[in-house]
Amino acid sequence: MNIAFVTNEFVSEKGSYDGGLSNYLYSISSLLVAAGHNVTVLVRADADEEIDFNGIKVFRVKYKQSKAFKLLDVITRFKKQKLLVDVFQSLAFRKKILELNSKSGIDIVQYSNLHMYY
Repeated sequence: MNIAFVTNEFVSEKGSYDGGLSNYLYSISSLLVAAGHNVTVLVRADADEEIDFNGIKVFRVKYKQSKAFKLLDVITRFKKQKLLVDVFQSLAFRKKILELNSKSGIDIVQYSNLHMYY
């Protein structure tokens, strides 16, 4: 099976990602890979990049601050920037999931709670 996890943290990333969510995702991903499944993790990052982390495909996904983002930021008087980041990050994840699904098919997608600012 092709399984994708979408998250805001994973153990492959720099920083303090040694908490419950990143360790849970790494543990379950490792078990699924050992059982013969293809596991892909999409993680919020500062750059778009693909790495192999102990047999787990990790796609670092960055949102782009497009003209729409900047316009909405101005319209909201810069008071909803964190919300806008979440929305545009979600759109970047969606784009990557659609791309991966068209290439190899994804059977299951699990999202962690990406609501990290409020």
